[in-house]
Amino acid sequence: HFDLILAADRSNLADLRGQCPPEHRHKVKLLLSFADCSEQEVPDPYYGGDQGFERVLDLIESACEGLLAQINR
Repeated sequence: HFDLILAADRSNLADLRGQCPPEHRHKVKLLLSFADCSEQEVPDPYYGGDQGFERVLDLIESACEGLLAQINR
């Protein structure tokens, strides 16, 4: 059983943890904590130039692959 709520950035993380009962706050994590990358937050693609959306998609796909690998362990 794998209960998680994933946040794109620290602002979302803080909002979610603020609304979460204290005994479940450990289940709220940054999405990119599962990615194999140096970024910790999903950047806003609108500020990434022509490749902003592609970069964000790559980061999210990497995080999803990492999450699935962890679930399958």
